[in-house]
Amino acid sequence: MTVHDERDLIRQIESHLLLAAAREEGRTAALRLNSRLGWLTDSQRDAVEEHFETE
Repeated sequence: MTVHDERDLIRQIESHLLLAAAREEGRTAALRLNSRLGWLTDSQRDAVEEHFETE
């Protein structure tokens, strides 16, 4: 593996970790919102989570 390949691998890993962290932040925000909206159905809660996760 060359130095260039190693750098590319590190960048890919960093990108993956950043994306995973951003998704987790979205999921956490959705859970906080859902906890305040007790009248939502399970499918509505799932839709809110999915929306926040993709933003």
